[in-house]
Amino acid sequence: MNGISIIIVTYNSSKYLGPCLYSIYSQKTSWDYEVIVFDNNSTDRTLSLIRNQFKDVILVANDKNIGFAAANNEAIKRSSADTLLFLNPDTKLTGSVLDALCEEMSRYDNEKIIMVPMQCSYDTETFLNCGLGIDVFGFPINEGGIEKFFYADGAAILIKKKDFLDLGMFDEAHFLIHEDIDLSWKARLLGYELKLLREAKILHKSGGSIGCGDRADSNLRTSVFRRYHGEKNTIRNILKNYSWHNLLWVLPLVFIINLAEIIVFIFTGKPKVVLSYAKAYYWNILKLRSTLKKRKWIQSRRIISDRDIMKCMYKGSAKLRLLSKVGIPKFGDN
Repeated sequence: MNGISIIIVTYNSSKYLGPCLYSIYSQKTSWDYEVIVFDNNSTDRTLSLIRNQFKDVILVANDKNIGFAAANNEAIKRSSADTLLFLNPDTKLTGSVLDALCEEMSRYDNEKIIMVPMQCSYDTETFLNCGLGIDVFGFPINEGGIEKFFYADGAAILIKKKDFLDLGMFDEAHFLIHEDIDLSWKARLLGYELKLLREAKILHKSGGSIGCGDRADSNLRTSVFRRYHGEKNTIRNILKNYSWHNLLWVLPLVFIINLAEIIVFIFTGKPKVVLSYAKAYYWNILKLRSTLKKRKWIQSRRIISDRDIMKCMYKGSAKLRLLSKVGIPKFGDN
């Protein structure tokens, strides 16, 4: 199939999945497409919604939650198309997005490329981002209008299947969060181009599919669960993707930044958050052999230097930047 496989991973996402699928099947396009939904053992009405209202969906009902990264990797085994569109269930397609995406990708048959659609807010269509940034410590800068674009947000990524496989797919050890940073980092190291596509607009309820990550009352709302996975995956990304000589100064500074955060959370009475940092480091110690194996694979294939990669990164700390704008995060129960 020369068209596109739209891949959606769900976990208790029925609130947003209906509008998402309806927006896809409402597209008027001459391109062939299929929709694959991989469900991570949802306990809400996700499965009945698909089976009763969207019978054309290729549904994979998994018997356990294997995480976002692994689920996407499994889903492409059902794909019959040569192009993949990874979508979050809390997104909606607008206008003729499928035509715009497919037509643009068709111009790059022989080039290594990842397409990055523009994202706007779910209800108001206010601009959110068209590509996101990170600092030299691997922490994301999730705000619109950034000057240095680094990675494609996992909520909407367009890539040829052969390129996704060539990049080693998503790192399944990530479970969720920052797997998109890792994919884009690997792509840059291996000489891929990340192309912004502003004509393809996708609406996104940022954080809706995992119930956190948005801003409320001028504060960032997140969860201990999200913080744990974010910190552990950031450390793994750094260990895999930087050259040794840069690890020697980046890792100590990351540790100092984390230590400063831990002190703040101790004094603000957030012991669960403090524990999440300890668990993140412990996890990386346990997974060190796996990380070094991935690192060897990446470093042996890279053709772009850290110096060139770091030109696309912010030199300061994104966490300090975020702290100055929205203050200390508010943590939910999860």
